[in-house]
Amino acid sequence: MSASVDTHELEVKVKDMYRHVADEPHGDYHFELGVINLVPQKERVFAEAARVLRPGGRLAIADIVSEQQLKESIVCDADLWASCIGGAARQDAYRMAIESSGFLIDEIRVNPYAFISDRARNASEKYRVKSVSLLAHKP
Repeated sequence: MSASVDTHELEVKVKDMYRHVADEPHGDYHFELGVINLVPQKERVFAEAARVLRPGGRLAIADIVSEQQLKESIVCDADLWASCIGGAARQDAYRMAIESSGFLIDEIRVNPYAFISDRARNASEKYRVKSVSLLAHKP
């Protein structure tokens, strides 16, 4: 999963995940690295990324997802939120939200990842929480 980027024309902007300043599509790449799992309205993040990318623009994400729906006791646990588990969406729902925003997914890869605390490892094993990298593009 690699893409060539001409760094002479690279502009990095840190923005509100729900609303970028641009009124029209202006970007070729949109990166989200391990933060979408902390956002309650993930669909809005993907829709905003689709809005600001030009046709052919690429979305690259590294995030935490689960294979099973998390129980409320996991979602409401501050320690598991801090471990990026509490906000993990089900992988199929995560994928559907990206595709519903108008992206075509090119690749999803599971990353090697180990949680540090016993509670996080236990929750990760029970709900099959994992790190993934995803590459998609806007047609």
